[in-house]
Amino acid sequence: MSSVSGGGYAAAGVLAASNDKGAEVDSVTRAERVLAELNRDDNGYIKISALTILVMLSLWGISMLLSLSWLLLLVGQSGPLVMEMFPIHHAIDRYVPGVGCLGFLLVVIYQLVASRVRKRASPDGQVWFFLAMIFGAIQMADLAGHLSIGHSPRALYWLTCVVAGLIWLFVGIALSLRPSHPSIVRLHGRAGYAFGFAFILSAGLIMQAFMRDLTHHAIAEGLNLLYFASLLIVLFAMVTNPNWLCLPAKIYYEGLRRKFGGGTDQAIHKVHGYERAPIHLINCFSQSPVARDDEKKQRRGGENFCVSRRYCGSASSGYFPTKEWYVGNKRKSWKHQFIWRLVATSGAAVDIHPVRQSPLRNSLLTVFNMGLGAWVINPAFNPERRTWRPSFFLNSMAALNVHNNRTKWMRLSDGGHFENLGIYELVARECMDIVVVDAGHDPNYEFSDLAYAIDRCREDFEAVIDVPNLFPRETQNRIQEVNLTGTIRYKGKTELGKITYIKLGVEKWHSLPLRLRSSIDRHFPHEPTTNQFPTRDFINAYYRLGVETASRALPVVISEQASVDVAVA
Repeated sequence: MSSVSGGGYAAAGVLAASNDKGAEVDSVTRAERVLAELNRDDNGYIKISALTILVMLSLWGISMLLSLSWLLLLVGQSGPLVMEMFPIHHAIDRYVPGVGCLGFLLVVIYQLVASRVRKRASPDGQVWFFLAMIFGAIQMADLAGHLSIGHSPRALYWLTCVVAGLIWLFVGIALSLRPSHPSIVRLHGRAGYAFGFAFILSAGLIMQAFMRDLTHHAIAEGLNLLYFASLLIVLFAMVTNPNWLCLPAKIYYEGLRRKFGGGTDQAIHKVHGYERAPIHLINCFSQSPVARDDEKKQRRGGENFCVSRRYCGSASSGYFPTKEWYVGNKRKSWKHQFIWRLVATSGAAVDIHPVRQSPLRNSLLTVFNMGLGAWVINPAFNPERRTWRPSFFLNSMAALNVHNNRTKWMRLSDGGHFENLGIYELVARECMDIVVVDAGHDPNYEFSDLAYAIDRCREDFEAVIDVPNLFPRETQNRIQEVNLTGTIRYKGKTELGKITYIKLGVEKWHSLPLRLRSSIDRHFPHEPTTNQFPTRDFINAYYRLGVETASRALPVVISEQASVDVAVA
């Protein structure tokens, strides 16, 4: 059994080769084939041209319009309310915006007082509060337009613009903070309301500025155009699959399929392989920031989602046969479970994370559709009600951080967002002999990936992992060993499991070219993952480092009969 989490491309290459007809294919042969393919040129496995960049920028702009379509529709609907299209003849017309703003302030005060008294605002109260924010923004923009008529300079109008700018400043600062404390999470909620208020207010002020000198007929035509354009954008958002417009994810997937998969791909449930072939586990992160009935899931932002050729699912949703994880109630489609598409999703480090990243970063990634994750059908959802595609409204929900993994469509991203080494699912199966290759970016040898894995396993399975003689390098005066052996104590078992931990590093027993490699490449052996364009020498150095380290850690060749579980990161 092997587990692929994040960048386990070589292990996934074995998976792709295990379905070859004829003789059995071992990992060494497949690794050499992948190495030869990577050495064909110095462009790495990702191809990008100037035309690709232009297309990508265009798709980001289109994605932004589709993701914000509901806000644009709201602006189109409220446009006539913030425009002064007719002369003021009646005194009551002068006071309607002011009365509206006063009503908005009363609702805000009531909501704040009620939340203090009840300690928590009710859901209905939050909805009314949000509607009051929108109404207040419309009335404030209308009031600025009413009272600035005939005044020069338009002091109230520019004062309102300054207020909108200050609100935007507050929203930007608040949403750029990582949700590392409950008070910051509450601040994010208030900043969300302020964002809606500022967006509508700013839209009203912009319309006031652009249409002030136009005739009533021209204003009416402009508002009609805005209204119908917003309706059209909403329609496109309803029928457009955000996975289609995510060009970075497609480039990533095609590069992996071409270089590591030999240019072929297939659904993982169709991989049968030879007798006693390893069962590969591909780990993704199932995002679920809204999980009020599951404290652990909400605190972590989601949970691990595991896929093998037999079963797929998560702890909360349950596990289902992978061959039944399809889309469509008439014609079955398995594109989302193609091997290299899954591996690309498992390695989607550039994607939203509800807990470890700020809401501002998450919103930008989802609004512009720049994340490498994917929307996939929930295997727990009724097969008879599965539609063909997700919509851009899912991106809108993700930007607001209100999506979860119990709906029809769920967001999968990098398995490292939950646990980067692939140990979690192996411990869940109580494997007794686990080999972990930790190739994560860790130049200071802090072992954060291992620390996350140990905490997750102890908290969820009460399994205690111990690796003696392992310390962060900063607490040691000597070079940290890269090959270590530890134990796993499972709940209810007297026999201890064994864990062999192999850390990416260079020691004195490595060959001289590897010991000198850092003088050529200062990042070696911890190149940041931002470098997706490795050279031939770069690839060969890391391949040789893996061969030498693994040969020392596992001097005895593992036969078919050996019961060994491998976790690759």
